[in-house]
Amino acid sequence: MQTASIDAGSPDRGEASQALMIDEVVPVKDADAVEAARHRARQLGPGKKVVTVIVDTGLRYLNGGLFG
Repeated sequence: MQTASIDAGSPDRGEASQALMIDEVVPVKDADAVEAARHRARQLGPGKKVVTVIVDTGLRYLNGGLFG
């Protein structure tokens, strides 16, 4: 697995983001994503940060009183 980061304030962020275009999407269960992130965090050790994203459709919020 290859990882990369882009500094949001960098003037080269447009070119850098183009180089990181997604070639393939692999569906992963939420629990598997969390477990993989925890595993990687243990590998990296204290003081490092690992981020995983769990996608939600947002329907629960849109159908509620907050945005309705």
